[in-house]
Amino acid sequence: MGSTEVFRCGSARFVFFEGGVNAWVDVLRGANKFSFYTSFTRWPTNLQAAHTAQFFRALGAVSSAVEHLILECGALWSEMYSEVEPARWREVLGSFSSIKSLLVDDGLVGEISRSLQADGVVPTELLPELERLVFRE
Repeated sequence: MGSTEVFRCGSARFVFFEGGVNAWVDVLRGANKFSFYTSFTRWPTNLQAAHTAQFFRALGAVSSAVEHLILECGALWSEMYSEVEPARWREVLGSFSSIKSLLVDDGLVGEISRSLQADGVVPTELLPELERLVFRE
């Protein structure tokens, strides 16, 4: 893939669970559609957001083209995410500079909300393209 190729990306979906993260990304390029799935296992809860952000920053062109981001967590594990530092969630969100819509699962609403209010963060600077924010129960 050359650096001059332009991507449009449908969505990225992350499901955080005890011991790991699953990620699905649907990338559209021209008439072709490329999708990939990856699973990161054996990551402690407090490092899942940081490692996820690091991985997708490394993907560069794909990450910067994501327009729709979905953040979910396993139903039984939502309370575990209170130990994740707010800065780590901001790193995840900041890895995707072109987000137009963000859907946050009920189990992560508190954590994402706190991360956007911490340390004087201005959400419009972190997510300048954001048009739609949805919290799902």
